[in-house]
Amino acid sequence: DTFSPQDIATDSAGNLWMNQGSVFAELTLNAPHSTAMTIAPDANPAYYGQPGGVTVTLAPNEPGAPVPTGTVTFSARQFTSVTEPVVNGTATLPIADLPLGLTSLDATYSGDAAYGPEGSDLLQETVNSSPTTLTLAASPNPAAAGQAVHVTATVTMAAGSAPKCCSVQ
Repeated sequence: DTFSPQDIATDSAGNLWMNQGSVFAELTLNAPHSTAMTIAPDANPAYYGQPGGVTVTLAPNEPGAPVPTGTVTFSARQFTSVTEPVVNGTATLPIADLPLGLTSLDATYSGDAAYGPEGSDLLQETVNSSPTTLTLAASPNPAAAGQAVHVTATVTMAAGSAPKCCSVQ
């Protein structure tokens, strides 16, 4: 059947009504749910190798809506895009996946059966080299003139961090 515009109406609840002679049909249109998408760093600035990262949170806007699933793709000019799974409504890009320095990145949610795709705001994240402490020790200490001395250099990094590059020579 075909309907003319005067045979179709909607009500305030978003239901679609069609009038075909004396028969009325009610249709409910189910659009995907919507989320409040946020992107935030665990720390800014961050130190390379520390735990955590940049987290996207997808919070359903409607009470009782399902928890979002799917993937989030993190993108920036400074690195190849990285796709992470959405688990319990969140996806995290580890700090180790970011280059040193300032990075402008955004995230794109893939969507799932209940939610449509969406994108985040731009985030500026700074990743610094891990802070280090250099300690030198000599043995024997004190040493006599002309005596061989063994020097040990110890590099200590901030708790929970890891080296991005370099070595001690």
